[in-house]
Amino acid sequence: VTPEVEKPTEGKITAVKTIVGNPATVKPGDVLTYNITLTNSFGTAKTGVTASDNVPVTLTSINTISNAGTLTGNKIDWAGLTVPANGTLVLSFKATVVANLPVGTTSIKNVASIIDPIDPTVPVTPEVEKPTEGKITAVKTIVGNPSTVKPGDVLTYNITLTNSFGTAKTGVTASDNVPATLTSINTISNAGTLTGNKIDWASLTVPANGTLVLSFKARVVANLPVGTTSIKNVASIIDPIDPTVPVTPEVEKPTEGKITAVKTIVGNPATVKPGDVLTYNIT
Repeated sequence: VTPEVEKPTEGKITAVKTIVGNPATVKPGDVLTYNITLTNSFGTAKTGVTASDNVPVTLTSINTISNAGTLTGNKIDWAGLTVPANGTLVLSFKATVVANLPVGTTSIKNVASIIDPIDPTVPVTPEVEKPTEGKITAVKTIVGNPSTVKPGDVLTYNITLTNSFGTAKTGVTASDNVPATLTSINTISNAGTLTGNKIDWASLTVPANGTLVLSFKARVVANLPVGTTSIKNVASIIDPIDPTVPVTPEVEKPTEGKITAVKTIVGNPATVKPGDVLTYNIT
């Protein structure tokens, strides 16, 4: 006779981490609300649960911590938590994306650690990761794309800013230190201002998934300095997402060189005398 009895083991709680609003991307200055949802699918309450969150250094101003969580540096700790039977418990906090993300930051990942007393050596580690909003790109061109430029040519420069992301880029600034080989700068678009040979644009907005074109005209000076073989023009675009590293689109065109000339006498006689008939060539 083999009587037996079998009872299911009480499983661990599960956990999911989310950002309220589920943004597609995050950018400097964004205030993010993180939720950590603990789920207990069993018929008795889970007591003595602990949780922690080592918030990454790409987030700052951590506040509004729920459930009596405590903050030490960038680490949040929750102790003595109870997850009700067949229910959930939501832990939450807010944090702001730092103003200057480290170079190369392509995403912000945040991982929590939940300790269920039923299995204290193996934490549950819910995480959420969001890509950072990338920088705008920029290209500089000359209308008509001339192969060379020469004194007196009037050139129209375009600087095309491209935003490949789903939200408009605001607060963008741009400048252009026009070289001394160009003069008569005019027809500056987008309320740009001219000081000397420098153009400045402020408070620009590049639309979501769109472009913004800045433009101006300038004339090649009448007398190019000796040895000038090209005219190079570089702009500087400041994207608030990475204000210390400007985007620097440029365009350079060779100048149209002067002809050279040599004069010779056919036969290259060593001397000439009365009556000699000379044939001159100017090449």
